[in-house]
Amino acid sequence: MDSNNLTGGIPPFFGNFSDLEVLSIDINNFNGIIPDSLGQLKKLRSLQFAGNMLSDTIPPSIYNLSSMEEFSVAENKLHGIIPSNLGNTFPKMTYYDIAGNHFSGTIPASLSNASNLDTFTIANGIRGNLPSLEKLHKLRWLSLSRNNLGTGHDGHLEFLNTEQQD
Repeated sequence: MDSNNLTGGIPPFFGNFSDLEVLSIDINNFNGIIPDSLGQLKKLRSLQFAGNMLSDTIPPSIYNLSSMEEFSVAENKLHGIIPSNLGNTFPKMTYYDIAGNHFSGTIPASLSNASNLDTFTIANGIRGNLPSLEKLHKLRWLSLSRNNLGTGHDGHLEFLNTEQQD
């Protein structure tokens, strides 16, 4: 994949582009934080920041963008937790990729509300049990590698069994 050599921080003034629908700066040399001002982009459908050197946490204001469909911050130096209301705050979400960072915590049960979800990739340090994904009928790509999921006992993926029990 080709890359640019854009460097420095993500300019906070990007938050002033009120009609911006797609912001893609994948595979550059951006560092620093994701500006809180991006949470003002009420029409933003796609945020693609993969393959940079971004650090710190994802500003909570980003998770208030109900228009968000595609969200990728993979392969950075970000940390924090996946918000417990993720499936509710991103109701149109089709693509969610935070792999290759330093996230912790658990996969929120609200994820089952993201009924348009096609791709979900979280290879980090996520722990705990996998919530039921049985309502995610459009899910085509699920990557849970490099986490600490489950308890070491059978039955974690029973919700995927579509056979009806008598």
